[in-house]
Amino acid sequence: MKKVIYLVLLSSLLYQGKVTAQSWRQGGVLEDRLAIGLAANYNTGEARFGISGHAKWLFPPRYRTSGRFLITGKITHTPDSTGGFFTVFDQGKYANITVAHLMGGYRYYFYDTYQYIGPVTGGDQFFVEGNAGVSYIGYDMSVGPAINPVVGFSAEFGLEFTLGYQGVLALQRDNKSLHLVEVGFTYRF
Repeated sequence: MKKVIYLVLLSSLLYQGKVTAQSWRQGGVLEDRLAIGLAANYNTGEARFGISGHAKWLFPPRYRTSGRFLITGKITHTPDSTGGFFTVFDQGKYANITVAHLMGGYRYYFYDTYQYIGPVTGGDQFFVEGNAGVSYIGYDMSVGPAINPVVGFSAEFGLEFTLGYQGVLALQRDNKSLHLVEVGFTYRF
């Protein structure tokens, strides 16, 4: 797994082009690539609130475009109504639902007047994002396909506000699908 992560990071750096000491110091290589966020979610199937955390790696565009490909790693947690909030590793004592997601997707910015290769520099912008991938549901130890459409507002100083949906389809008849509505924020480094 480490090798895959290193390979993704290296390919993104090479994809950017020539790296100089000056561009590294000014943030040209890693600027606006890593985004870490937190969201409150509502599990519509269980009628309970929870929390989500994610990390996104935005690949640099190769040509003038208003969009970027990205990879998202995400953890969602819906606590049990009778147990504590952070009873994640309780060996099945409580009916909490913790899910790990790994997804790939594309983000499109609506207002990119500069059409700039690299970080988002056109000021404050709205965006839409679509992600698809695979999820591991810890409650019933199953794997299923996942989708994650997001709409958001990206501020020039790096803060993003998002509204999204996280869905996981149960592949086995006995397992339940997961449907979360999320509201949160993200910071781009």
